[in-house]
Amino acid sequence: HWIFGDGSFANGDTVSKSFNKSGGFSIRLAVTYINNTGCKTDTIEKFIKINSQPVFDLGKDTQFCMGSYYELSPIVRPKSTLQWWNGSTAPIVLISNNVQASLTVTDSNLCKFSDTIIIKFVNCDTSSIRIPNVFTPGKDNNGDAINDLFETEFSGFDNLTGYIYNRWGMRVYDFEYPASGYWNGCQNNDLSNPCPSGTYYYVFKFTNYQTGLVKDVNGVVELIR
Repeated sequence: HWIFGDGSFANGDTVSKSFNKSGGFSIRLAVTYINNTGCKTDTIEKFIKINSQPVFDLGKDTQFCMGSYYELSPIVRPKSTLQWWNGSTAPIVLISNNVQASLTVTDSNLCKFSDTIIIKFVNCDTSSIRIPNVFTPGKDNNGDAINDLFETEFSGFDNLTGYIYNRWGMRVYDFEYPASGYWNGCQNNDLSNPCPSGTYYYVFKFTNYQTGLVKDVNGVVELIR
């Protein structure tokens, strides 16, 4: 009969016990010889110490803009040794690329604890937006379809929400790229209802869903037929 000192017990020749808290415990074993009438119960007691794990936290998975650095410097117990995923044993590591970083800490009691964090770097460059100031839908006669759409070149964003207005403030087209296409110079992109040549106004909103970055751009474009 095993008594573990934390309010739990077990019976059997061989038992397994896991302590869910740290501290000192008096373990007592009582052995009864069932088939030997008259034999006394043998008992033995031993004091053990359960050390707590060297728990630390690398934080939640996160992401940053390309070109920046992220410093991992967890708070650990004194006299602990660190083993990073890349072989480093330094208390601090600098990260500048996509990585799944992990760390195992061993304290002075030889107790271990590990944690992992995923770090990503995304393109936050907003200078790569190029919006033309003129386009010529249907103007070419050789069918090369050059400059037939009011297309925008951009990187670092996942989505473009656009609104096109004529000079009287009436909306002629709205879209969400890449779910829907760029403006082709027609009312609601209906080829049977072309808009006349002239100056049109646009309001664009670029969104990076990964970083939460949003950039608003507005201006004018000349439609020439």
